Amino acid sequence: MANVFKLRVIIDTEEDVFRDIEMSHQSSFHQLHETILQSFQFEKG
Repeated sequence: MANVFKLRVIIDTEEDVFRDIEMSHQSSFHQLHETILQSFQFEKG
């Protein structure tokens, strides 16, 4: 069984917006960064 981190990312605006993300324990911070951008449909930069 693979180790998985479960994270909740919250954007603090007038209405809180959140995404639940599951990442492998072997994922890098760069992969986490890319996943957060994709999940909120943010543009890079």
